Formats: sequence, C-alpha cells, structure tokens
Amino acid sequence: MIAVARWDHPLHQQKRQVSRADMLGHTLVNIEAASVASAKRQPLAATQRYLSVRTIEAAVDAARSGFCFGWLPTYRIQGALDSGELIPLRMSTGAERQVRLNLICTDPSTSSQELLVLAELLGMHREVQHV
Repeated sequence: MIAVARWDHPLHQQKRQVSRADMLGHTLVNIEAASVASAKRQPLAATQRYLSVRTIEAAVDAARSGFCFGWLPTYRIQGALDSGELIPLRMSTGAERQVRLNLICTDPSTSSQELLVLAELLGMHREVQHV
C-alpha cells in the first residue's frame, strides 16, 4: 500500500516532504471491515480527521475525489497512478505499508483445489504452522 492523494490535493503543493503533522491537517480515508472488532482497528491520531469506508473501492473513490488522502493498494490504483490522477505523497518515511495476509486451514489435505491454489499463492510452501 502506498500513500497517495489526487494530483491537486494540498499535500502535493508543499515544496518539501510531507510530514505527519502535515497529514493531520487533512482527511485520511480509513478502510474498516465491518467484522473487525474495534480493539483490532488501526489506531488513528486523536486529531486526525478521517473518513471510514468499508471497501477498497470506496477508499479509492474517496482519494480520486480529492477529498482525502490514504494508503491504497498499488495494484488497485495503478491506472490512476499511470495517468497522474493519483500521485504518491513525498515522504521521508512511511510512504509504503506492508499488509500481511494469513490463511488458516484446519486440514490442507482435505481442502478444495481453489483453497490449495490460494494457499500456494500466499506462500504456504514457505511457512506452515500446525495449530
């Protein structure tokens, strides 16, 4: 995920790198799954204005509108990046975030072919934990 905003967003108007303090003055789009308990939500600064959405599509739309900035998955915004509609924020640190994906299978030997392919794509062959 990379920090982006629409090409004409005020965060791009600065002559220097964007700081955390700069970001606090602008609305952040925050993706929150409906099933995630509040204790597991990513902490936000108390003074940060944010727009909570439930889908990646809604977050992309919000950033494309120019209303806010956010960390969005590169693969979902590549077209907007290529066209210059969305531009990565110039930051000294924190411009990219890694998202860890986990797949829990109770018994991989009895799983469907689709699930096994997904497990392989996620790297199951590298790390298997037995619970």
